[in-house]
Amino acid sequence: MYKIMLADDEGIVIDSLKFIIEKEFPDSCSIEYAKTGRSVIELAEWFRHEGNPGGKQSYGIYHYVCL
Repeated sequence: MYKIMLADDEGIVIDSLKFIIEKEFPDSCSIEYAKTGRSVIELAEWFRHEGNPGGKQSYGIYHYVCL
């Protein structure tokens, strides 16, 4: 399962990207979104610790796409 974080202050952009991702990759993505700078930081921290029981070192691949 892929974890995807969308960040934009325009709801229509987030909704459009969510729609496209869910249509192209059904049942293979967990999508979260943030609309403010503060919520982006909080969500990134959540993603960093999500699924990391016991505080084990985790390695991930992160892709940033700026539009």
